[in-house]
Amino acid sequence: MVDRNSAISLALADYTDRKLNRTETVEFRGNVLSIPVVTINLETPLLNPNNSRLRAQLANHPQGDVVRNNPKSPEAQLILQNLLSQTEKFEQLKQQLKDFSQQEPGIISRDGLLVNGNTRLAALRSIGASGFDVAVLPTDATDDDFFSIEMSLQLRNLVHQDYTFTNRLLLVESHFKRTQNSEVTIKAMQWKRDGEKRLKEHQGYLNLVEEIRELNPRLSYAFFDSKEELIKNLYVQYQALVGTSPRDAEKLKWTRVQGMLLGLNKDEIREMNEDFIEDEIIPLLDGDDVESYVEKFRITSESNATLDELLGENDSSEFNFKEMAKDIAQTVVDSRGDITDSTIETHFKRLHNQYRGTARRIREERIASDMRAQPVDYLKEVTIRVQTLADQIPTLFQDQHFDKSQFEYQARKTEKAIQALQDALRRKLGS
Repeated sequence: MVDRNSAISLALADYTDRKLNRTETVEFRGNVLSIPVVTINLETPLLNPNNSRLRAQLANHPQGDVVRNNPKSPEAQLILQNLLSQTEKFEQLKQQLKDFSQQEPGIISRDGLLVNGNTRLAALRSIGASGFDVAVLPTDATDDDFFSIEMSLQLRNLVHQDYTFTNRLLLVESHFKRTQNSEVTIKAMQWKRDGEKRLKEHQGYLNLVEEIRELNPRLSYAFFDSKEELIKNLYVQYQALVGTSPRDAEKLKWTRVQGMLLGLNKDEIREMNEDFIEDEIIPLLDGDDVESYVEKFRITSESNATLDELLGENDSSEFNFKEMAKDIAQTVVDSRGDITDSTIETHFKRLHNQYRGTARRIREERIASDMRAQPVDYLKEVTIRVQTLADQIPTLFQDQHFDKSQFEYQARKTEKAIQALQDALRRKLGS
């Protein structure tokens, strides 16, 4: 077993004996502190189980309890090493370390816990480096100090931009829960404008993700990393609707969640409003297995209490959309916490096709309608502009610097264009 304390103490003693002077600056308890940088063996540090880049991955990992119960064990450390090696840009980091070696030290406690630099250590191990440069914290550094230092380092110069969507949400939530101070969290996240709004939005996004995961706790956070735009859009639409109609807001939420679980893309899901299932899907069903499935969620008088609990008010809706979403989630999420096209096709092919086909039809009809409306809207705008200009002519002609001849020339061209439009319209109406 690695004696981490002794290894770090020996490295610090060598640093003093050789009168080395390399240091790293960290924020420590409100002050700027310079701490010594030493080189240690790659096996000395402990990968940090509280690494913010891994919080979402560990939450769903099948061996997550191994890490949580005994993070120092070889098994737990191997799990962390493997997870770090799967993070985004890990291969680029390995190549950079091969080409330029380690430029920035990690941050380590006296007993060997890495506060910062976990991914760098995993990459250095992968390429077989000979050592790891670390800045060693004071002996009295605590868990709270480790958290504060990690936050200040990870967020410096917006380094957190390479976090996954869900890890970023969890990082913000972790900081807020630890500090219980919105101003401190906003400052840590370096949000210069609209800090309170952005914090509320991040909390709202995470609450929405957690609410969806409650349908099936096996569903991984990673599933939502590719759904960032959908989650944000649904949050905005829900907030816009909940103030005037909580019932419709809930229907919208669970209808779109069904779209996510069934593998529809963002453009298709955006066409799914709160009445999508009742107005667009159910009327098309005619005694097939899809209708039988949807009918399972029709609300009877005995289930009104469940509906009231779902929507927070008495409701005239005929279907329990949340229970329908829950049933889909319980079915399509595989043992790895993911949803694949094959699981959707196996269990919900007909329903998926019905939703997708209907959403695409609505989208095509909306685009066609917008295109038909564009010429009318354009003419309205031109009419307003020309009338406004006509009202300004007396004032314009009193201005000695105003180019009257050029204005009159352009007005004649405009008159001819309007005449050509009228002639084309008459010919079309007369044909």
